[in-house]
Amino acid sequence: LLGGASSSLDAEEAQLRAALARSPADAPLLAELGGLLSQSSDRMPEALKALRAAAKLEPAVPDHHFNVGMLSVRAGDVKAGTKALRRAVKIDPTWPNAHGFLGRALQKLGRERDSTKSLRAAVKAERKEWEAARTPPAQRSVEWRLELARVLSGDKKLDSAAAEAERLLRSAAADAPAQHEVQLLLGGTL
Repeated sequence: LLGGASSSLDAEEAQLRAALARSPADAPLLAELGGLLSQSSDRMPEALKALRAAAKLEPAVPDHHFNVGMLSVRAGDVKAGTKALRRAVKIDPTWPNAHGFLGRALQKLGRERDSTKSLRAAVKAERKEWEAARTPPAQRSVEWRLELARVLSGDKKLDSAAAEAERLLRSAAADAPAQHEVQLLLGGTL
């Protein structure tokens, strides 16, 4: 079974490389190759090279910078990942995941204040998306509210941080009452 999956990926890679041989400056193909290669941890440098090439060819496409950022962080280069994620946020300031993953990367760098700011932007952007799409509560993600609440709960200096964390967790609990992590964190803040 694994050999079949591997040979399928090998065939897909061969097709992408053949297409790139005909059109080496095709950013979407480079991005697709980078995504495929990123599935193997030992091919991360190759994947990053392809994704960076796509971002260089199409610098106004936030997805390219987001993918470079995510893979850089996964590969352990958090500073480079943060830089790429910042570019993605600058290009598309309405993208919740770009803000959220930037917040996580900033946490890894120990930049709590900047992390909190990015996570707040993620929550705000997410709410705007829900309002625009009229997303019902049961279909709303709690990921960024939960992440921001974790960061705020760790801030023992500000009472306002604890109150904000509680509001976020109550909102998340209302949208996802069966999610145990939300319930546990809420219980811990009360």
